[in-house]
Amino acid sequence: MRRLYKTNTSFPIVPADIEDRQYESTRNRYAIVRSEQESTRELAQELELKPLDIDGMSNLRYLHASAFRALAYHCHTPEEISAFVTLVYSPPYAARLLTRSVTVARLAGELVGSAAWTPMNDMGKTARVSDVFVLPMFARQGIGTLLARHVEDEARRAGFTECAIRAPMNAEPFFRALGYQVSSHGVRTLPDDVDMQVVFMRRSLAVDRVTAA
Repeated sequence: MRRLYKTNTSFPIVPADIEDRQYESTRNRYAIVRSEQESTRELAQELELKPLDIDGMSNLRYLHASAFRALAYHCHTPEEISAFVTLVYSPPYAARLLTRSVTVARLAGELVGSAAWTPMNDMGKTARVSDVFVLPMFARQGIGTLLARHVEDEARRAGFTECAIRAPMNAEPFFRALGYQVSSHGVRTLPDDVDMQVVFMRRSLAVDRVTAA
């Protein structure tokens, strides 16, 4: 016979059917998380990482603008977002991208993400990571992490021992999850003299070097 209550001397009595529903809810959430993890792995296997070519510049700028519009609204003002988009479509922005080692991710031929790096100074120790963007519909599926790790590995193999970034505030949690630590905060002046809050972060590649050896 099905009992009406499950008892526990340490906790209040809870009806059995409620406990069963809670268990079922937990199991469903676990199944969803597991399914998402499997989907992320499958997606990573289908991605093609390649250097940016000049013909992809227009699509790359669209990617940067749309990603910032969609993902930065909770940390940045409409004025900051508008000014950043204006910057993305300016000639200096394209010229800057051409001076960096840019890797793009393509899925079925479509551009879905990017990341870049360049030497930060003449000392040859620190590489600047930049331009980590993912098309909004593919956000939080591991593509940004895959791209960031890819350009970090390129920098490491080129002899750099540290990576630094200047990131918008909305990207701070993402880079923290990758092991970056905040070194300072500041502002980035955008078109129309709009100041956007940014965070400067660094991450040592020494552990990666030992692991790769």
